[in-house]
Amino acid sequence: MTQQQKAFRWVGTRPVRPDGVAKVTGEAKFGADYHLPGALYGKVLRSPHPHARIRSIDTSRAAALPGVKAVLTGADLPDHDFAYVGPERLAVNFWHITRNVMAREKVLYEGHAVAAVAGLLLAPVTFVHLNMGLVALKAFPAAVLGGLTSLPGALAGG
Repeated sequence: MTQQQKAFRWVGTRPVRPDGVAKVTGEAKFGADYHLPGALYGKVLRSPHPHARIRSIDTSRAAALPGVKAVLTGADLPDHDFAYVGPERLAVNFWHITRNVMAREKVLYEGHAVAAVAGLLLAPVTFVHLNMGLVALKAFPAAVLGGLTSLPGALAGG
């Protein structure tokens, strides 16, 4: 290929990557590798149920831990009226959106956020064990509510 045929400066070339060796060897530093003093770390408790009605959420044990600065549930978020806002074709119902951000009356899907805890990283164990009972979630799963939880069950009429 001659210089006249070469129309692009970078396409079709092998540029030198100054960070390539550091990334491949694992020596490169990324944003998650830095820990600043006083930084808050968070953990979200997610529902193990694909569809469930929430009976209660007890966050008192998580809030009592040293270093915990905030515990958030759906009850702490502002409530919106059931109304569509905006022009006709672009109307948005914020009531639906707020219930999808964090579960309130019921869990909508498996992995739906139920509670969040933010605190100083005094002990990594604090956030690792969050899913093991520091925030107590009591819910009626869909099987108790009579909902369908599988495709074969839906096709069978059960």
